Amino acid sequence: MPLKTASGDTYSFYWTEEERTKSERRTREWTIPQLNRFGIGPGAQVLSVGCGNGADVTTLRGMGYEAFGLDMRFNGSPGRYFAIASGAGLPFGNKNFDAVVSLEVIEHVDRDGGGNRVNFSKELQRVTRSGGAIIITTPNRLFPIDEHGDPIRIHSPFESDTLSFGQLCELFSECSPHPLNPAKYFAFRRFARLAGEWCPRALEGVSNFLGSGLLHSSPLNPHLYVGFVKQLFRESERLAYPAASEDNNRNGKGSLTKAQYKAVCEDATNHRRINFASPGVI
Repeated sequence: MPLKTASGDTYSFYWTEEERTKSERRTREWTIPQLNRFGIGPGAQVLSVGCGNGADVTTLRGMGYEAFGLDMRFNGSPGRYFAIASGAGLPFGNKNFDAVVSLEVIEHVDRDGGGNRVNFSKELQRVTRSGGAIIITTPNRLFPIDEHGDPIRIHSPFESDTLSFGQLCELFSECSPHPLNPAKYFAFRRFARLAGEWCPRALEGVSNFLGSGLLHSSPLNPHLYVGFVKQLFRESERLAYPAASEDNNRNGKGSLTKAQYKAVCEDATNHRRINFASPGVI
């Protein structure tokens, strides 16, 4: 069964009041706690790639974040904090954002004219500052059922529509992966309408169990929730600078000297301000 694509009808669906309310709740109850986990609080610059109706951006801004959104199309005028562009070609400079959030997007890349997944992942890593976080959620390829159908879709683990945890780690190789707690991500409200209020509570309990610990990357877990923390410097940079002292390594600074480490930190800080004079930004 094919994956649902971002057709005009799908975009209209994401602009319904129900979907906007759902996105606002998820941002308050799940996205912001995940950002806080990585030390990213109000005042931080956050980019939502594939923001859809933009409700997450407006919610984040209402909570004090400098949030911006990007999607390939909008219904009507997107507003001053949004850009119309592909995630595989972000109209921002290097290291502009403390965090990038892309929820339920990467499985659609390669299908909707958005470039390929390698370019997509490279762009998200490029615009994230060193030490910043990239938050990705997507159906688990190894689990045979996902929500991209009406109401569900059956797929083979050998299909390329969805991704596994290992494939995500390969794409975001500049980062260290951290499985995230799925609690509050889904509200399971349509199941409450079908079976009563007990059903969402039961499903959330199962989801939390399967999405935690060693089970997160297994075929038993239907959905992946991963925070990728961008490394301060790449492995090639580690090899280029021999360690100045054992003290330096014990301080968690890898193989850079103190002066080199300070220069990298200053470079990351200096690139955090966004230049919104870029083409394609509304």
